[in-house]
Amino acid sequence: MMSMFSRSSTSAEADRRVVVASLRHTARGLDAAADRASTIVAEDQRRRAAAQVRFVAVLVATGGHDGMAGPWLVAGRRLLVGYDRVDMDAIYADRLARREVRR
Repeated sequence: MMSMFSRSSTSAEADRRVVVASLRHTARGLDAAADRASTIVAEDQRRRAAAQVRFVAVLVATGGHDGMAGPWLVAGRRLLVGYDRVDMDAIYADRLARREVRR
């Protein structure tokens, strides 16, 4: 399996740091999504996803498993988009319900 970081060692290390920072940022986003979750089950699911992305960041940071970085980064970002969509739908539904009650 070819490493994601196949260029010179300094350049590869810089790339690795950027990818690890991106994975950690994605994990923080998943933690924030967990804080917004409307149910305990949703919160737990989001926290588990954040922990998994954070674990992959540790694996990549230690120099191994470089091939895991890209797919996990994409998957984490897709999860965030889905969670944001669900959260916004809940907010809009709540606002609509409040308007209906006021009428």
